[in-house]
Amino acid sequence: MPAMYALDQAAAHVTRRNTTPHRSKDDLIRDFISASTTQLRFTSTNCGTSIKRILHLRSAQHSCHICFTTLTGRQNFRTKLQLHCLARLADLPSIDPVFGDDLRGRVDFKNACIYPHARCYINYTTADVRRSQDLINTAAKKRDIMILAGDTGPDAPAFWYARVLTIFHVLVVYPGRQVERMDVLHVRWFGHDPETTGGWAARRLERVGWADEEQPNAFSFVNPADVVRTCHMIPAFEHGTTTARRASVARDHHDSRDWNYHYVGR
Repeated sequence: MPAMYALDQAAAHVTRRNTTPHRSKDDLIRDFISASTTQLRFTSTNCGTSIKRILHLRSAQHSCHICFTTLTGRQNFRTKLQLHCLARLADLPSIDPVFGDDLRGRVDFKNACIYPHARCYINYTTADVRRSQDLINTAAKKRDIMILAGDTGPDAPAFWYARVLTIFHVLVVYPGRQVERMDVLHVRWFGHDPETTGGWAARRLERVGWADEEQPNAFSFVNPADVVRTCHMIPAFEHGTTTARRASVARDHHDSRDWNYHYVGR
């Protein structure tokens, strides 16, 4: 009887397979991309949930780990964060947005604090349509990211590059809405070197350098869901290091000085 039961089960399985509607490979790939994009890229970007580490915004502006290095940056830390969160509430581009003071002033943060995290995981779909994951770790070298550029034009770069300084989340309070958690990356931007051309068409790596930290937009906030992948910044050794003696907050721990330029490995 057990043998006969096993044969009946196998026959039923074959019957179910034969009666299942045939789906093309394109349909399966389309469904997979749709599922992975919905479930991984936007809802499963993991920046941690712990609230054990708390940093008050007033202290954050003077912390060596998550501050702007200039006086102007320290004064604008909370303002830039309010503008970033307001743009995300309105479903608008959230990198250096512009709003009036009346709208910005309505954004507040619960307990006036942020919650730092050590790591952030970025989920993505590979070129061969498989699910994979990148790690951003602010305590290691794996903290350079790339996002789609907002520039337009024939000579505009395809991606913007930045180094993550801090990962944290905030509880955003806005009138008429429930308190909303937002994961945020605090970054320092790389700027493309105008004296060289890189990319697929030029058949050479893109060369980037640090944006001047005295500029108001040298540091900014990024939504983790906008990150395409992490990338590897290769120091351009032939161009040497900066002459500044003051350490940059974006400097790797093992480097004694900041490199003038980097080549982008992606």
